[in-house]
Amino acid sequence: MSVDYQVLEYRDSAPIREVGIFTTSPFTLDIKGSGFTDVAVVTINGVRSPEFIVLSGSRILAQVPRSQVSSAIEGVVVFVATGRLQAKSVIDLQAVVTAGKRASGFTHLVQSFLKTLLTTPGSDIFSPSSGGGLLPLVGSIGTSGDILARSKNAVAAAASQLITKQTMNTRLNNSEKLQAAELLSATFSSTTGTVDLRIKLTALDGSTSSASLSL
Repeated sequence: MSVDYQVLEYRDSAPIREVGIFTTSPFTLDIKGSGFTDVAVVTINGVRSPEFIVLSGSRILAQVPRSQVSSAIEGVVVFVATGRLQAKSVIDLQAVVTAGKRASGFTHLVQSFLKTLLTTPGSDIFSPSSGGGLLPLVGSIGTSGDILARSKNAVAAAASQLITKQTMNTRLNNSEKLQAAELLSATFSSTTGTVDLRIKLTALDGSTSSASLSL
């Protein structure tokens, strides 16, 4: 029997009160706010800071990414780790399985849906038609309307395929089975080349939640 290890984590954004310049060599920001505990990622203009130091629960020093040094600082976000999916959570896909943690419940559902959504049709030789085909959107060029339409199609395809697949798996409980998926928003950043999605998932037991995914 295969085991579905958890390869995603949930992040929440901490409140920020003030952003200033700490030093220009290297270009480092002085970020003040609250709730700076278990800080996982700091992004500046949507790009991860290569290095940051948490001085206290209300202050962080974060180095500006090289690609953003000459750009105006338009957005700073401090992401902190959280154990469950909440209203403002962001999904962070991890490359390494930590301590053999298994995905279960709603987290299992989220992970199964994202795996299907990101699979490109034709990439699986055993099931060539499988996959929502969202990944090719990353770095693509198009209007906001085009990105939204293609994202909606990918979400709909992934939902349909996952529901069909899960009906044949008797080991799953209702909190791990998908009832519906809805794309709430989709935006493309030409500056960072990323696609930001907000997707609402509803499980067969009626539980529901939405979170952001940045690719």
